[in-house]
Amino acid sequence: MKFRIAAAGLALAAFSAPVAVSAQDMAAEAVVTEAVVEAPVVAAAPAWLAMVPANTPIELTLNSPLSSKNNVTGDKFSMTVAQDVIVDGRIAVPKGTRAVGLVTYAKGNGSFGKSGKMEVAFKYLELGGKQIPLDGVYYQEGEGNTAGTVGAVLAAGVIGGLVVKGKSADIVGGKDFTATLLRDLPLEASGGAAQVKAGFVPETVSMQTETEKERKKRLKALEKAQKG
Repeated sequence: MKFRIAAAGLALAAFSAPVAVSAQDMAAEAVVTEAVVEAPVVAAAPAWLAMVPANTPIELTLNSPLSSKNNVTGDKFSMTVAQDVIVDGRIAVPKGTRAVGLVTYAKGNGSFGKSGKMEVAFKYLELGGKQIPLDGVYYQEGEGNTAGTVGAVLAAGVIGGLVVKGKSADIVGGKDFTATLLRDLPLEASGGAAQVKAGFVPETVSMQTETEKERKKRLKALEKAQKG
């Protein structure tokens, strides 16, 4: 009978020992879990936030010359921001930032004194790895040669078809333009230089050009609107 009691005591001890260890493990896990909950990782908020409003002027300089003689509709060209854009005492768009434009219409110089024509659009800034849409259009027309045309027509049957051409539309490299931001541009900074706000996704910039028919229709509607 004593043997049975002793054996029972040993069995009870063997059973209770792992229970005590398991309780300790559970307590340790609770402490670890509590520590994680009490010390979450929180991202530091930007120290500075600002908005560059739509229609803010952006001064641009053309990097290379354009000509209706050499360029065609759909050609892209490069520009550079000529002056820092300052917002709340910080540089929002730094001088030297690259910008891209598009030749939206080009017609070379023709016979009988017709001048070349070219229209270009300012499309976007390359800022913070994003294309920030711009707004602005510039039109250039070459100088015609009406007097020369008349002389050529009158003399054509005599001197074998002399042809006088008008001049091409040329835009010299280094020419300055003023474009504007198409939409509001949110910025942030955490002690350093201003950057495009994280998560901001600008609208897609279209690089499509008009057909000749679409262009004529637009210009006709614009002319009608200006006349009132």
